[in-house]
Amino acid sequence: MNNRAILYIFLFFIITLEICTQSASSQVYERPDTCKTIETSKLHGYSIEEHTVMTGDNYALTLHRIVNPAVSKKMLGRPYVLLHGLLGTSGGWVTNINPSFKAHYQNTSEMFYNTMPKLAIKKLSDEKAMMAIVNNVTVSGEKISSSLAFSLANHGYDVWLANLRGNEYSWKNPQSPSFAEYWKFDVDDVAKYDLTGIFEYVKNKTEISTMGVVSYSVSSLTLMRMLKLFPLYALSLRPIILMAPTVFSGERDSVQKKALKMFDKYLAERDGPFPEMENGIAKSFFSKLKLFISSNPVMSPQSKLFVQDFSCGRTSRAFMKHLLNNMITSQQEINKFIDVPSEIRPRLRRGEVMHKTIMIVHSAKDGISTNEEVSQLRGALKEMVLTNYRIDGRFDHNDFLFDPRNHQLVNIPIVRMAIAFDFMTKILDE
Repeated sequence: MNNRAILYIFLFFIITLEICTQSASSQVYERPDTCKTIETSKLHGYSIEEHTVMTGDNYALTLHRIVNPAVSKKMLGRPYVLLHGLLGTSGGWVTNINPSFKAHYQNTSEMFYNTMPKLAIKKLSDEKAMMAIVNNVTVSGEKISSSLAFSLANHGYDVWLANLRGNEYSWKNPQSPSFAEYWKFDVDDVAKYDLTGIFEYVKNKTEISTMGVVSYSVSSLTLMRMLKLFPLYALSLRPIILMAPTVFSGERDSVQKKALKMFDKYLAERDGPFPEMENGIAKSFFSKLKLFISSNPVMSPQSKLFVQDFSCGRTSRAFMKHLLNNMITSQQEINKFIDVPSEIRPRLRRGEVMHKTIMIVHSAKDGISTNEEVSQLRGALKEMVLTNYRIDGRFDHNDFLFDPRNHQLVNIPIVRMAIAFDFMTKILDE
């Protein structure tokens, strides 16, 4: 993580410390459609199924399933679960979209299967070979939007949008978010209960044993932690697409460590949400900030979408503290979260390419998911990485969700990867 990213975190800490003074126990919570997942989907011709997942530790999570009216249930392809980033929601996957974009269907997969020569696919096991297949997939720009969720749905995939514990869509809880007890969760809890609960729910609902996963930002760290705890999930999550993966590794100088330790001390004061935007002072501040940004013509559309998503995303102080502990310690701590599951190592050594399931999508100019972090991640997962796609040029962390250019730079490549992966697994299974 570079100095700019550390500065962002430290400034955020100062602002939060100044405006958040009340404890979580005095707050009242509601569950609105603040991030407009449902509203936006309906505007563009999709409908939304809202599902509730009860976790093993009694949290209620909301899953949004996108229903494309142009795709019948018999035509639905592989399920894809999309995991939002830190302080995000399902809304981040759908709100960045051209107003005229509508639900479509394009059977690109079948056309690709019929035209792509089989060649020696079973022997392909390196990144260059996979990217050669990806680059042969022809995708119509009309069927792709700046929303990855709709782009996948238009190609027949069964898209599920997760809302992890803490954000507003998952506030219909037996454990009320109004109480501090609700907020006693960290990275391990999300990995153990939220992710496994979501994957099992989707598997049972679809009656399909394998599914794709796209994780954005910090969710990549949580997902890798889950695979460390439950390695056999590596056989059912196919493919795993890590988009702008953030694991908070890397070396830090003394100034950075001092700032992080100050933040860590602040977070340790009590349990509760992060950020605390429900007490009077904080709620007023963020409401005015959101109004200023949304009504200011100088602000970019990306900034407005980011603030909208941020305004209904939450996590816990304990979750943030867990992340900080990983940042403060040495880069070797990456091994606490990431490892190649021992159960599949023998199969990898035998060259069974179908178990190379991880695809990485990142930017050379990302100030959060830096080249250093991605390099360390690839090193830790080298036996499982099938493709590594890098965006060159100016394209930062939030641009993966909120920049209109992600139509070409992110979503088309990911749809191509999904189709190419289906092709490879189909050939290998023949």
